[in-house]
Amino acid sequence: MSNKNSGTFQTSDRKVQTCIPSAIEMSVREVDWKRIYRKIKTIPRHTSIYQIITSVSWGVAVSAGTTLIPLYQSTTGTESWVKPTFWVIALASLIIGYISQKYEKDRNSFIAATSEEIEKDMQEIYYTFFPNQGLDED
Repeated sequence: MSNKNSGTFQTSDRKVQTCIPSAIEMSVREVDWKRIYRKIKTIPRHTSIYQIITSVSWGVAVSAGTTLIPLYQSTTGTESWVKPTFWVIALASLIIGYISQKYEKDRNSFIAATSEEIEKDMQEIYYTFFPNQGLDED
């Protein structure tokens, strides 16, 4: 069966009935397809860079903090800039580690929420075409 209308695209010979008859059909309305596509494009890709930054920052903070213990217990004098420098390094690393960890957590929450939203949209579309079938049934 050939389709003579050049403005439509149909992947199978079965008739598809929708509530929007003027929409271009590819088993899914074009509007739904574009909405899902836009949502997928907004999902950031998984990356481990923030976890690495967090781990390195916590390690630097702990190292600088534990180095302060012998510096304060030493009987010989140290330069006046050494102790404040270690304090600054420890605190800055703690702040960077906290910010990186929070950002990674927020990012992962956004990824999960957006993925769930897309899954719900896809289920809604599926049940429009196949109301009596379960989505996970083969």
